[in-house]
Amino acid sequence: MVFKVVSFFLVLTEIVSVYGLQEKYIIENKETGMVWEWVNNTFPMAEWNNGDEQLFTLTPKNGGYSIGNDIYCQEGNVKLNTWKLDIHGETLIEAHDGQNDVFIIQRNTTLHCDFSNTSSDQWLIVEQSKKVNMKYVIENKKTSKVLEETDGKLEMGIWKNKDSQLWMLKPHNKSGYSIVNAESGRILTYSKNGSEYEIWRLKNRGYARIQIEYPNIFLAHKNGKPVYVENKQNDDSDKWSLSERKSEKNGAAPTRLYVQGHQAKFVILNKRTGQVLSETDKTVQMEKLENRHSQLWILNPQNNSGYSIVNAATGKGLAYFKNGIRYDVWKLNKYDDTRIEIEDADVFLAHKGDKPVFIQYEQSDDSDRWSLIEQDSEESNWVYMDDYQEKFVIENRKTGMVLGVSRQFLEIEEWGDTYSQFWTLEPRNESGHFIIRNVANRGILTYNNNSRDYQIWKLNTQGETTIRVEDSDISLVDKGGEAAFTKNNQNDEGAKWVFIELSSKRANPKPIYVKAQQSVDIA
Repeated sequence: MVFKVVSFFLVLTEIVSVYGLQEKYIIENKETGMVWEWVNNTFPMAEWNNGDEQLFTLTPKNGGYSIGNDIYCQEGNVKLNTWKLDIHGETLIEAHDGQNDVFIIQRNTTLHCDFSNTSSDQWLIVEQSKKVNMKYVIENKKTSKVLEETDGKLEMGIWKNKDSQLWMLKPHNKSGYSIVNAESGRILTYSKNGSEYEIWRLKNRGYARIQIEYPNIFLAHKNGKPVYVENKQNDDSDKWSLSERKSEKNGAAPTRLYVQGHQAKFVILNKRTGQVLSETDKTVQMEKLENRHSQLWILNPQNNSGYSIVNAATGKGLAYFKNGIRYDVWKLNKYDDTRIEIEDADVFLAHKGDKPVFIQYEQSDDSDRWSLIEQDSEESNWVYMDDYQEKFVIENRKTGMVLGVSRQFLEIEEWGDTYSQFWTLEPRNESGHFIIRNVANRGILTYNNNSRDYQIWKLNTQGETTIRVEDSDISLVDKGGEAAFTKNNQNDEGAKWVFIELSSKRANPKPIYVKAQQSVDIA
């Protein structure tokens, strides 16, 4: 026979008086950790808070049990109210009348009757007296160490079946618990700005975070210690499992047990070079990773979008200084491959020429990409860095000649590795518009027409490109060894240029040949 889900009801009949003491039970979903609740003749699922609405009686009946005051499921004229279940372990809650079968299941956050015979919900039937005094081992997912108390201090240790490693949950409302040490009775507490926080949100099934109800603080295991962190972690250090253990200890009068603060320390690793950011003698440098304290950095949140970056050894903060203004708030992503960018200036941190430097636009060679890797470690504090402007050689694709300057005039020359042949690009937007400035005399490449100077150029620094006046058809060309401006030159090979980083140009020097008639004597 094929069963299908039809309309159904989950009903609690009118409450009647019960004489004598009868054990009350909490009915908890094994998967979600949520418990049954009866509110205004409805059955929502909720976090356990030990309220009367979450307590149910089980009365033996015809080889099974009635639940509460006769909870039943009904389909048409069929009413099922004798439930088969196991009060000593994981169990289904099911009823049969020979022809019909029904299971009680959780769907979203409410209870339902399931006549489809496909239920797999497992339930835990827990006596109230045991639930109130239940003891838990709190184990960290990343390290498998357990939370324990030693001489009034919170620590992490290997499970040794000690009462100091057991904890009780005391519900305070529908959202939180006190976490109480089973041996000492001390309550897990977070303190900030003179306020004490003792209510934690958590799930006691599966791995879950343990979070202060307010503010947004998480319990984690870092550097061998239980600490609090202000952000969710991506390494499972802030995930915990709660497993039940038996204990005869009932604890002492509650006192506070404080959780220490934690300041994560990061290695800042450059993606292109594999070197890390370091501070040495008040200067910022790039070095091979050597696990030194001066190579570790702390991120201090400054607002919703930025951090100050502080050296762990000296306490000095990374800063960029320009036009008399200090910039020290950075935008970045702590967990992924990231750029590190000044929040209020379009400036990026990069590794160029063996130094950490600032660049005014994003790079395509990963020199401005960084990985932040959390590490263990043991007055005006700002570390200033060199500003950096990448230098280019502008080479004609057709002739191999390069742009240079002589007496304020633009020249087409052979490569000579001189300052007059070095150029910098100053971006004016994100669409490839630049000012082109000569390094030797700081002059700007300019096109003059009708007494008006045009100094912003459209170009592409990656591969072959034209150098065209912004919003115009005027381009720079090599005309027989002379620099010239022409219009509508799409087919002119002399108008094709390549921007070559100075370091790359120097890495491939022009060969020097020995003349054929020259003899070389060997002594």
